[in-house]
Amino acid sequence: MSRKRKTSPQSPQPAPIAPPSSAKLPSTSPTALRRTRLLHLSILILLSFALYAPTLRNEFVTDDKLQILQNPLVLEGKNPAQVFTGEVWDFARQTKTKTNVGTNYYRPFQFLAYIVEFQFFGEHPIGWHLVNILLNSAAVALVYLLVASLDAPILAFWSAFCFAFHPIHTEPVAWIAALPELLCAVFLLFAMIFYHRARSASASLPPLLLSAFFFLAALFSKEAALLFPVILLCYELFYARSSRTDLRPLAARLSPYLVALAIYLYARISAIGGFAPRPSTERPHLSPWDLLFATPPVFARYIGKLLLPIHMNYFYAFPITTRLTLWAVIGFLSALLVALGAFYFRATRPILAFALCWFVFTLAPALSLNTLAVNFFTERYLYIPSVGFAILAASAGIFLFSTLSVPPARIVLSTAFVSLFAFYLFQMQRRIAIFHDNYSLLSTTESESPDAYIVQGQLAAAYFDRGDLDNALSHVNRAIQLNPDYVLGHLNAGLYLAKKEDYAAAIPQFQDAMRLYPEYVPTYVNLAKVYTLQRNWQLAAETYRRAAALDPVQSTVFLQLASLADSNAKANAAVATLHSAEASASHDFAGWAHLGDAASQAGQWPSAADAYQHAAALHPDNANVVYKWGVALYRAGNPAQAVEVLERGLQLDPGSSFARQALAGALASLNRFQDSNAQLRKILQLDPNWQHADQVHLTLGANAERSGDPQTAIREYKQALALNPSLDYAIKRLAALK
Repeated sequence: MSRKRKTSPQSPQPAPIAPPSSAKLPSTSPTALRRTRLLHLSILILLSFALYAPTLRNEFVTDDKLQILQNPLVLEGKNPAQVFTGEVWDFARQTKTKTNVGTNYYRPFQFLAYIVEFQFFGEHPIGWHLVNILLNSAAVALVYLLVASLDAPILAFWSAFCFAFHPIHTEPVAWIAALPELLCAVFLLFAMIFYHRARSASASLPPLLLSAFFFLAALFSKEAALLFPVILLCYELFYARSSRTDLRPLAARLSPYLVALAIYLYARISAIGGFAPRPSTERPHLSPWDLLFATPPVFARYIGKLLLPIHMNYFYAFPITTRLTLWAVIGFLSALLVALGAFYFRATRPILAFALCWFVFTLAPALSLNTLAVNFFTERYLYIPSVGFAILAASAGIFLFSTLSVPPARIVLSTAFVSLFAFYLFQMQRRIAIFHDNYSLLSTTESESPDAYIVQGQLAAAYFDRGDLDNALSHVNRAIQLNPDYVLGHLNAGLYLAKKEDYAAAIPQFQDAMRLYPEYVPTYVNLAKVYTLQRNWQLAAETYRRAAALDPVQSTVFLQLASLADSNAKANAAVATLHSAEASASHDFAGWAHLGDAASQAGQWPSAADAYQHAAALHPDNANVVYKWGVALYRAGNPAQAVEVLERGLQLDPGSSFARQALAGALASLNRFQDSNAQLRKILQLDPNWQHADQVHLTLGANAERSGDPQTAIREYKQALALNPSLDYAIKRLAALK
């Protein structure tokens, strides 16, 4: 196939690039062509939306919960620029200390998108899934527009159709955390479309700058965009077939992309301390010689997964091989065939040469084994490269259909194609159902990869979310057995044991996590909580101070907690001292009152109630002691007796709003909501400016909600928020009731 191009010594700008003559539809008018494209796009967009509409029923799974629901950058949205200052997991480490712990993933646009999405959808997953569906539909449409501009509409339609239907895309569309794949794909396709338009237009600068802008956006979305300038060179070499006389204008066209790349590299190196400063710690570093044998098998497996999408898995656990194996031979041959194919199709079908280059160079960053996480092979990495595969597959299908001109042969071929897409549809819907929730996804994955410690750890978390602590501990212990250096496994094992109140077993797990990762703040915080539950105040205070030293941002909070632990330690000492004097001072009113105060400060409510009871027996007319006795009984879990004592205290001091509010709380815990409400309204009647009026309305709202009166509850919650806008409980309940 030949393509005529005009060149002029006076004008180095090449002539516009048009589709190959064999791909043109000469009898089709421009109006009919526009209608055809509009029809094709409508079908493809509706189809791609319908295929993934079932994901709207799915929940947040695995990384979604941490990256979105536990990410202060997303939840608060106060400082969006912060997403440019670190890698994707910096928010979870909660420490400002620079270490080599972390990843090489620098994707600020991912979290910018999350911040915007959270403002619209909050914690409701349906909106997040809708965004993924719409982005995938946009990618399908852009595949069509790109191929239609490079070749014929018929090839564009079937290429986009193959792209929409391929089940390998289920993971990136159904999993919210795979948003970078979708963003990067959309931006790269826009960049390629505008580059081709600039290459084909008389006024090339505006589309060229737009293309460079989309390239920069793709870079800030995912590392797969890094080799896009190489793809542009391939476009020039294999599709446009530029000659040596085109080198100067080519350099001018590529310069905006080099500027965009420089901007990205500066931002990346400034944020994470280098281009890829954190080698994978999950496996030995591979030498160039090792990579020579390790990379081809991974490349071959990616091709195999596209050709035969079976046994799909969220977490592949096959090992990296550094010797000559059958997979390595297949990988070498595949790479050789791709290279030969690009040069062969350069002369016959340039669009296919371009498709091969797109596939290889968008997949290449996913073959950097030394910088990838332990799950170095994932289905989502094929989302962008599969654009090239879809073009090749559609071309093969069209070629076969046009070659087999006999009707029976075409019927057989059509039946085969229908069967193939039916299989694709089945695989896609099956995978969408698996991604419905954490347990469904991880229990299925565990059956495929039982020896993957990360899967065992994540499945343990899924069991924990279901309230099944025994299975959670079983799987997290299995994860630790598979990898004794699994930091998160030790941390979660400590959390699960603490939940079971087995504090003695939880503490060594936290200590192991601290030993493996001494700068991970959450470990210290959770260990301090366990010490607090043990009432080991001294160790709790020491642990909080170590957390404060690691995290200057939250140091004030941690130091306050340490100070509170110190106070409780002193209170414990006071309780012990007063108890030792109890026998010799059984008629000492002040001693019993002090003992009650010390026990209250230490959280020892049964002891506090006992001490206040002794004091009240000595001075039954002391309203303050009676009030404290009632509060201690309530906090000790004895609301019925607390009501009796607090009513007695109110008889002694009817004007005590504190006693009346405590009585209202005790009555509510006994489901005596009308009596509780009467006490609360009496407070507002006696003292309209009561300093804790916000809490009064909050309790009135909770009583109304528990009584089955949502309208009153909404009104009271709103009154509470009018007095104190920071009442999180009122905000959450209002959102739930609306």
